[in-house]
Amino acid sequence: MRATVPYVDGTKHGEALVLDERGRVRKSGRYDHDRKTGTWTGFDGDGDTLEVVHYANGLLDGESRMYGPGGVLLKKITYRRGRMHGAYEDHHPDGALYERVSYRDGQRHGPYLRFTRKDTLDNGPRLEGQYSKGSRTGIWRRYYGNGVQSEEGPIVDDRFHGRWTYWDRRGRPRLERVYVRGALVYEGPPR
Repeated sequence: MRATVPYVDGTKHGEALVLDERGRVRKSGRYDHDRKTGTWTGFDGDGDTLEVVHYANGLLDGESRMYGPGGVLLKKITYRRGRMHGAYEDHHPDGALYERVSYRDGQRHGPYLRFTRKDTLDNGPRLEGQYSKGSRTGIWRRYYGNGVQSEEGPIVDDRFHGRWTYWDRRGRPRLERVYVRGALVYEGPPR
């Protein structure tokens, strides 16, 4: 890989291209006195877009997107002055949503949603909860693929704390666990 960029007063300043060994453009963007600025775009060997990121004063700033084959959105990250801040989404290779959360000053903060590809007798693919300053908090819930809730309970400062209830795929309570600051103090039939 080699870069082509003009210099002004000894600093990178102007339109920049990063070329592979065959001369194909792999990245394009702009420098403002050695600092990346504006939109930078990355390409694969066929010229398809792999990423679109935004810079201000050399730091990631604004929404960045990463793509897979065929232009499938794989990831969306929002930055403010180089730190994750705002909406974040991660997608499965086929483009289906895997995870959605917000960040505040580099830490997860706000509603959380995740979809896995596993739907078992005891656990479902949909998980919902809340983050505050990077820690899980509040009531967390999981759902089976048929939409029936599979579990629910409170988390405080990233530790299970309180009564957790687990249901079968028909919605009947099957198990209860009680935690105190992450330590399991009861496990058995629902009371």
